[in-house]
Amino acid sequence: MSVLAPPAPPRPDDPELLIREARERQRRRRIRIAIGAALAVLTGAAIGFGVSRGGVSGASTPGPRPVVDAQAFAGHGRLAFVSRGRLWVLDGQTGKLTRVAGPGADDPVFSPDGRRLLYGFGKRFGLARADGTAPRLHAGGATWLPDGRLLLSGRRIDRVAADGTLVPAGRAPAGLSAWAPDGGRFVFDTTRIVHDKGGAFHGVELLQVADSLTGPRTTWYRLPQRFTPRSGYRTPGIDWIVVLPKRRGILLWLDPMHSSSIAADGLPVYELTAPGARPARLGTTVGGPGVSLSRSGRFALAGGVDRIAWVTKTALSCRTGRCTAVAPPAGKLTLDPALSPDGRTLAFVSAASEGTTMGLVEPVLKRWYATRRLWVGARVVPDSTGAAAPAWSGDGRSLLFAKDDALWLLPRLDAKPVRVVGPLFRPHGVWPNSMGRVPWPSQFAWWSGR
Repeated sequence: MSVLAPPAPPRPDDPELLIREARERQRRRRIRIAIGAALAVLTGAAIGFGVSRGGVSGASTPGPRPVVDAQAFAGHGRLAFVSRGRLWVLDGQTGKLTRVAGPGADDPVFSPDGRRLLYGFGKRFGLARADGTAPRLHAGGATWLPDGRLLLSGRRIDRVAADGTLVPAGRAPAGLSAWAPDGGRFVFDTTRIVHDKGGAFHGVELLQVADSLTGPRTTWYRLPQRFTPRSGYRTPGIDWIVVLPKRRGILLWLDPMHSSSIAADGLPVYELTAPGARPARLGTTVGGPGVSLSRSGRFALAGGVDRIAWVTKTALSCRTGRCTAVAPPAGKLTLDPALSPDGRTLAFVSAASEGTTMGLVEPVLKRWYATRRLWVGARVVPDSTGAAAPAWSGDGRSLLFAKDDALWLLPRLDAKPVRVVGPLFRPHGVWPNSMGRVPWPSQFAWWSGR
């Protein structure tokens, strides 16, 4: 998905611009989170380069082609993936592999109805048919709304015409920050500021909910805001928001000091179930919400503290008001929770628990990945060493996951995985990572129907 373009930096002597910039930065993160969570609910080889058992279409371009097993993916929908910076689509019905864009493409996301593909391309975004054909680039950033329209740079709403052009459909309502994947609720986050002497200010952050983009809003949560030049923020702010489907509630993460450094080691997540209700604390997540939603309203969290990936991480299975830690194998962490569409089965990854002094160099990362295994419920998946980022099909009958710099398919939950496409990054090279966390989810999107 495209990253929304950052606003101009505030002047250091203007605290109101400072808080507005902070809120805008958080809103951009929340919008990316909302669409990622929504599509997670709605969707569901030889060494070298080339294509096995499938044709290649699209404009020719220099550079290596990925290894693809089109036969293994037959009947499993469409798979958009990034290989060495180039974006491709594998069509499970026709077996065709289509180059969409690159180098420089990332974050593919299918539209809620599965007919279009959105992707990032530097400071622009691309839009193509779901099979990867007819790509077009546009300025700025964009995300899908639940009805299939596009929210552009958080300000404008466009619809996609039949020929792929964008048609203006109105302005985005002020404060739009998150929405339910089923479109049943929209959340707006706004801050009201009163200036005090000496550059200080105070105010209130309001979390309001509506049943539509333009419907009446109800205030669910009020969070006082206070800032002084000497001590900075003296009250927490809302950092991320996720809206649960089926009108089950709202998840929010509170940043105690508006500090990206503190947030890197984990932020507490709370659940709101009604206007004015006291937020219920569910746990802590690191590096973002790490939430997996089901259509039933149940959800899972990637819980834990410490910015390093192999320290104190525990997957949490949640329902309204409470979460339960996934029991790990002895001495293991539980990571990357993915809840099935019906909410009944949890897929997750187990891995060794290591110390903070282990180091962050590439050989250490690879050794740690060798301890990772994929689980589906109480069953460990065979041949899943190195697994990461499991994703469910729309019908909950199969799984896709990253392993060995490639994407692997579990065609049935009791089957063995088969390699479908790869490489994603550079084979035998360095995986990009932040404190041991590799951005596998940004490398692929899977549409397999609802």
